[in-house]
Amino acid sequence: GYTRSPVTFEVFQATRDVLQLLVPHASTDIRMDVRFEGDGYIECVPEEVNQVLTNLVSNAVDALNEAGGGTLRITGAVDRGQVQLSVRDSGSGIDPEHLANLFTPFYTTKGPGHGMGMGLFICHRVVTSLRGSISVNSEKGRGTEMIIRIPQARAPQGTELPAS
Repeated sequence: GYTRSPVTFEVFQATRDVLQLLVPHASTDIRMDVRFEGDGYIECVPEEVNQVLTNLVSNAVDALNEAGGGTLRITGAVDRGQVQLSVRDSGSGIDPEHLANLFTPFYTTKGPGHGMGMGLFICHRVVTSLRGSISVNSEKGRGTEMIIRIPQARAPQGTELPAS
């Protein structure tokens, strides 16, 4: 198997890859608004962070499928040494009483047969293991935004432009 040793990983490009995998299979019409500023390098095990990105994007796509379409807005930026990624859908939002339990294992708001309720728990575990944070803003009827913040890493050797 592969070694789970951390490497320098560009999370914004990884997010684009996940979007290309998941969004074309949506059962509804999704408008995408994707904007990244700066370099989203972090130190991580890529498989784990890809799992986080896949969870966040697929949850947003699920919400938009349920809502019959809408906008998926993904923004990334670097702020005070933190790589920040926001995944926002214009779906129906999350009930306030569910918000408190979102990161609890086996907690799911979806019906039987729709996931184990482990997705966001795993996201939370991975992001916090990277000394990062994950937070959610949701308004019933207005949509949901998930934000992850992970400390920025240096760009790998060879990616910097040579000093003139």
